[in-house]
Amino acid sequence: MKKFKAFLIPLILFLGIVTVSLAAVTAKASDDYEEGSNETNELPESAALLLATYDLDRSVNADIAKKHEEAEEKAKKEADRKRAIEEKKQWEASHVRAPGYDTVITMTEYEYLCRLVQAESGNMDEMSRRYVASSIMNRLIDANFPNDLVSIVTQNNGRTWQYSPVAPGGTYWTCSVSDATRSSVEHVLQNGDIANGATYFVAKAATTGAKAAWFDNNLTHIFYHAGHDYYKE
Repeated sequence: MKKFKAFLIPLILFLGIVTVSLAAVTAKASDDYEEGSNETNELPESAALLLATYDLDRSVNADIAKKHEEAEEKAKKEADRKRAIEEKKQWEASHVRAPGYDTVITMTEYEYLCRLVQAESGNMDEMSRRYVASSIMNRLIDANFPNDLVSIVTQNNGRTWQYSPVAPGGTYWTCSVSDATRSSVEHVLQNGDIANGATYFVAKAATTGAKAAWFDNNLTHIFYHAGHDYYKE
């Protein structure tokens, strides 16, 4: 028994020492592992700097792209604005407003109108020019006549021209429009009908009796002024 105890005591001491040693080794291994894990998760300083630089570049590029897009949109709006202004200028240069008739006519129509007023009454008084211009414009708003002044001025039925000066060789093609005539036309365009709805007129002294009679037999006489009789249907 004494021999067994003598053997057992050193064994227990040895096993205790081994256990302590193993615990110490295990703890160190655990610490080393955790330290190694932390080192693995942490980026090297150069890599972190590179990543930060990349993020900054990406942010800067996005900001530049946004500003570029905004600049393009602003430039487009400015171009659209300038184009609209130019188109308006071109339109106004090729059109004439006629507020008195609540309409707009082209510059070509305006020139046809002025030339016809000149041919029909250019050598007459101002009211005659206004009455003639008004009767022509009245046709533009009358459904019984063409819907543009070029067609109204040049209208014929194959036998007779609506306005005799427009016939080939007539004074319409050779006259020069005076400032006084343009002023009379523009007065009518601004102020509207002053001929009481007249759409026809005739200088009876300058036509045949049969033609003059047609007006009296087929139309309603409205008034007479300075050699012209004015009618409407």
